[in-house]
Amino acid sequence: MQAGRQDRRRQRRNLGLALTCFAALLLAVPPTSADNHEDDDATPSDQISERDRVWWNFNRETAVVGSGKLRLEVRGEAINKSSDDAQLDLTGFPVDDLEQIIRIRQGLPPIDPTIPPESEDFIDSTRVKSVDGGRFDLRAAYGLGSTAEIGFDLPFFTQNIKFRDPMAAMGETQFNTPTISNEGVGDLVLYGKFRRMLSSSTSIGAGLEIWTPTGHESKRLGTGELGFNPFVNIRHDWKRFAVGAHVGYLMYRSDFVDVINYSTYFLARGSERLGFRLELSGRHLRAFGEKLDDLSVLPGLDFALAERVTLRPQGRAHLTNEAWEWGIGLGIVVDIL
Repeated sequence: MQAGRQDRRRQRRNLGLALTCFAALLLAVPPTSADNHEDDDATPSDQISERDRVWWNFNRETAVVGSGKLRLEVRGEAINKSSDDAQLDLTGFPVDDLEQIIRIRQGLPPIDPTIPPESEDFIDSTRVKSVDGGRFDLRAAYGLGSTAEIGFDLPFFTQNIKFRDPMAAMGETQFNTPTISNEGVGDLVLYGKFRRMLSSSTSIGAGLEIWTPTGHESKRLGTGELGFNPFVNIRHDWKRFAVGAHVGYLMYRSDFVDVINYSTYFLARGSERLGFRLELSGRHLRAFGEKLDDLSVLPGLDFALAERVTLRPQGRAHLTNEAWEWGIGLGIVVDIL
């Protein structure tokens, strides 16, 4: 156990060193004329621009809002996982510790992690049956010059976690299926990032998210831990289209959980008012002795209601069993200044 923790700490140090070196190299790259232009003002409205952004990994992508500009977004998404094997709650973290709590409350022995689920000695009657609810976000981004951006994401959750009847596996059904329902503010995420233009159409960048423990841990609305997510990214724009990707590593002060997060995306502008998004977003989690791979595809549209007001309908579908099954959402963006 101690050796495992030392290995994880060593991996974190190595990753932190690699990302620091990358960021230093970015800062060492001399600014080009492309770095200093105002993208939205110079780009025709029917062409791709840095106003065209992704949904889920907005903080982590390369694009920035522009010097002195403020972007506000209010959005909500209904999320569901109901295939009798939900493994993540709506905050995106494993629910294994909740299963242990339910078993202890109902007089059942704790789950022994050394016993495989297919064993006759493993009673999985308290496994999570479904997770559903909604996530609402207030997101703000502000441009520091033409190459940097700071912002925050404040989530609000309504969540229902439903377990199987704990006695059903033993032929007893007198107990109701336990459900944990909570709502409230989640963990506030602060971030900052910068980018460098390698050419007029290709940019690379780096940044850092700080996950603050503002959510109620006992209600499954937050982690109760301070987390840091350094990330790097790349984007290429071409006429009406853009492609990009990012990779990051979310780590907490304790050994709570490690999360490798990554994404790739395709953006297209159909007209002056209409844009299309297709985002592939994934995470590899290590927590509670388990490794989980959460991969989803998120298609969406951007529809300009006015010059500085955009409507953003959004969908979600799972590509791995651990991911949420589906989601449907809507955001409203107001560009200020």
